Amino acid sequence: MSGSSATDRVTIIVAVPEGADGVEACLQSCLQQTSGNVEIVVVRPPRDDDLPIDDRIILEETEAPLDLAAALQRGMARASGSFVTWLSPPDFYCNTALERLLQVFKEDPRLSVVYADEVKVDADQHIVARQKNKSPEHLAQGNPIGSCFLLRRSAWDGVGGLSATEPLAVAYEFWLRASQQHLLMRHLPEPLFYARLGDEAGRLEAENRVRQKHMPGPAALPPQCVAFNVGRPPKASRLRGVRDAWRASHYALVSWWYWQRTPAQAAILLYHSVADTSHPLCVRPEHFRAQLEFLQAHYRVIPLADMVARLSGGVPLQERVASLTFDDGYEDAHSIVLPMLQQFNMPATFYLPTSWMGAGQAPSACGALPLMTWEQVRELAQHGFDIGGHTVNHLSLKDIPPSAARREIQEGRARLEEQLGCSVSSFAYPNGSYDQRIRDIVEEAGFTSAVTVEEGLVSPGDDPFTLKRLGVGRFITHAHFRAKLSKAMDSYRFLSGSP
Repeated sequence: MSGSSATDRVTIIVAVPEGADGVEACLQSCLQQTSGNVEIVVVRPPRDDDLPIDDRIILEETEAPLDLAAALQRGMARASGSFVTWLSPPDFYCNTALERLLQVFKEDPRLSVVYADEVKVDADQHIVARQKNKSPEHLAQGNPIGSCFLLRRSAWDGVGGLSATEPLAVAYEFWLRASQQHLLMRHLPEPLFYARLGDEAGRLEAENRVRQKHMPGPAALPPQCVAFNVGRPPKASRLRGVRDAWRASHYALVSWWYWQRTPAQAAILLYHSVADTSHPLCVRPEHFRAQLEFLQAHYRVIPLADMVARLSGGVPLQERVASLTFDDGYEDAHSIVLPMLQQFNMPATFYLPTSWMGAGQAPSACGALPLMTWEQVRELAQHGFDIGGHTVNHLSLKDIPPSAARREIQEGRARLEEQLGCSVSSFAYPNGSYDQRIRDIVEEAGFTSAVTVEEGLVSPGDDPFTLKRLGVGRFITHAHFRAKLSKAMDSYRFLSGSP
C-alpha cells in the first residue's frame, strides 16, 4: 500500500463479531472489488482461523470483543483512505460496488455520502428480497441508507464518529448527526450489497429511540443534506416548436419510405402495463387497442416460440411478423390485456418474477401497480398464453454472484412449472441486465430463448438468447409506434441525438 496515493483510496473496515460466520466470503468480496485502490482493516477478537494472505489487509486484533461502535473507531484509527465504509460478516459486496459508488462521487464532487440498494439473504444465502432504499429526505422517518455506502473521510471526522448508546442503530444515529452537518447525500438505485436478515423488530425499536433523541418533536431534515436520486443524467431541454414538428414529420415520412421497402420483417414488442396511469411504462388502454388494430391490419402476430423457430431456421422472412411480450405480471395483464388479446385473437408471452406473484403490489416499478395472483396467472395459461421466466426476485443478474444468478434463474423456472404444470421455455432478463456469463446460465437452465430490452428488430440468424425488443410505453404516439416497427427509428435517433 505504501506506493499508492490515498486520493481515491477506499478503506473498508470489517468489524468481525465474536463467533461470526461468513468471514471468508465477506473478505473475498472486499478483495475482489473492481475499484482497485482498496485497503481492508479487519477488527476482531483473537480467532483461530487465518486471514487471506494479501498486503491490502491490515489486522487490528483486540484483546476482547468490542461493540460495533468501538470496533469501527479502532478501525478508523488505522484507515488511510480518503473514502471509508464498513461492514460485518456474513454481509458481502457485489464486485463492482465500490467502483459504482466512486463513479457517483466523480460525477458530483460536492457529495459526502453515496449509498446503494441491497439484497436480503437468509442463512443459506438464498435471496429473500431486494431492499430498495429511499432518498435522503426520509432520514426523519427511519434509516434509508442501509448497509452499502461510501463516505468521505473528512465527513466522518466532521461528524465525530459513532455513538455506542444504541448498538442496533449505530449507523442511523451517525446519519442523523451527519444530516445536521448539512452533508450532501445521494442514493444510487442499484443493488450492490448482500445483507443477512437480522433482528428487524429490534432494529426498528432502536431507531425509534434514536429518532426521539435527536428529533424530539416534528422535524424536517435540513434541505442542504438532500440530493436527487441518481438516475439518468439530466437531459438537455427538449426541442420545441418548429424543430419538434420537423422531426416528427421526418420520422413519419421516413417510416413510410422504409415501410414500402421492407415488406418482410420481424419485431418483438415489449410491454409492461396497460393501465390509465401517468407512469411512463404504462400504455393507456385506448392506445393499446389502436396498436393491436394496426398490428392486425399489417402484421401476422405469432407466438414467440414460432418467432424463435423462424429466426433459427435462417430462412429469409416472407411476411411481416410480430410477437407480443409483457414483463413483470401486473394485474392489468389479466383484467385489461387478456380480454383485448382474446378479442383480437392474438397470442402473447408473459414474463413473471415468481416472488411478485400474489404479493399484492410491485415494489416500485411501474408506479407500484397491483400484481397478479397465482390464480390469475394460471387462468392466462389456461387460455393458451405462454408464461416465461423472469427470475424469482427481479434482480439485475449481472450485478450478483454467478451462484445467486443461477439460483434466481433456475428456481424461478421451477416455481412457474410447479404452479402451472407445464414447461417454461422462454426467459426475459430483469432490467435488461445480462452478459455472456448470464446468457450461458440461462441456456444451461433449459430455456430455449431469452429476450432483452435492447431496442431493435430481429432477423434470421440472431442469437435466440439475446433477442431484441421494441419497448412500448405511455409516450409512444401512433406515428412513433409505426416508426419503431420500421428502420425509420434508426434515422430518427441519429438526427435527434438519442442513444
